[in-house]
Amino acid sequence: MIKRLLYRVHHFLPRSLRNIYAPLFRWRYWQFWDTCNGTYLPLYLLSGEVAGGGIMTYAYAGGRRELDYQWSNIIFPNGCQRQYLGRTFFLLVPWIIRKKNPECSMLFTETSQLTQQLQRRHSGFDIPVWVELEVSLDRPVHKMRSSSRDRFGDTERRIRKHKLSYEIVNDEAAFRDFYYTMHLPFIEARHGKAAVYLPDEEAFKLRDHAELLLVKMDGQPVSGILIQYVSNIPSMRIIGVKQEPENMAKYGAVGACYYFSLLEAEKRDYNRLNIGGVFPLLQDTLLQFKKGFNSQLVRNTYLTTDHLRMIPLSISNELKSFLSDNPMIYYPDSGEATRAVFVEHMQDDENLQALLKKTDLKGVSETHVFEFSKMTKSQRSDQQYIRLKPQDQSIITKDASQRSR
Repeated sequence: MIKRLLYRVHHFLPRSLRNIYAPLFRWRYWQFWDTCNGTYLPLYLLSGEVAGGGIMTYAYAGGRRELDYQWSNIIFPNGCQRQYLGRTFFLLVPWIIRKKNPECSMLFTETSQLTQQLQRRHSGFDIPVWVELEVSLDRPVHKMRSSSRDRFGDTERRIRKHKLSYEIVNDEAAFRDFYYTMHLPFIEARHGKAAVYLPDEEAFKLRDHAELLLVKMDGQPVSGILIQYVSNIPSMRIIGVKQEPENMAKYGAVGACYYFSLLEAEKRDYNRLNIGGVFPLLQDTLLQFKKGFNSQLVRNTYLTTDHLRMIPLSISNELKSFLSDNPMIYYPDSGEATRAVFVEHMQDDENLQALLKKTDLKGVSETHVFEFSKMTKSQRSDQQYIRLKPQDQSIITKDASQRSR
């Protein structure tokens, strides 16, 4: 009855008056449904063989399919079986998982501003969906090559060998050709079902405050990067590489995008260049690639407010294998980007120092080392860690009883 009355009143009013409040009502309507979707989450069980061997099962709660596939591709490189359990109220997800599959090793659940604090009742880790990296231009680019570990030396050799060059273009035709023949094929070939596309309409809008850097070989474009200029900071936003007649990445076309972008930013007297987002696993191939350009973590960006909650449920050998191989960035109660490293026993782990060195990343506030022997159901596993200071890597025991609330 009330709905029918409101409908009649709405259509009785003149259109000019309806145009004032209707957009706000539609926004509130979609906001309401977004909130509902964030509380009733699609729930999946995934089973497969982990990289270290052995069969593991974990659960994913949420509707962002690209994140679901991205994590499953990392955990199960040879594929997995997927079982849909229906939509579930977010507070009941851990209970449903334990009831359906007591052997489930862990749960990934999407969060929102409404659900995040309540989901923290369960012992776990807030993992950013993406993190951003930047390169400081406090010294000339040609002097950044400090060791054989960095990416500059290899990139410079490839540029010289294949006679790569670049140019800056702004016309719409060149951008459309880049978007459809370089960007989309490159992202699809690299990420498959986990690919995240920026819709063409949104991509074209970026051109208002951006320029297209095209890398050329023998006078023909082989790759490109869209550089956006916002708040006087250049940011690399959309990358693309020619895939036909052959994948031009093997000629150094990807590294050349980063190298030439740094040269262009230096030429224009910028003091830093944002080189885009990466997955928060510190041994991820793309993160390691970008770290080779002397990059560091960008703090307090919009990317750090977008999290998944990772909740260990059963500390199986397969879960130990995955976590041991994948130190990650997470956000504890302090709100600072922190490196989480997982080991069997702190004193017995001979590879810990090598792992810490390989996964070091500038901009990460500190390191928390978690021992599997302390990650039990009787205590909050995310509050039992050993903290390593970044200055000297000295060890300070940190216990839940010592934490300030």
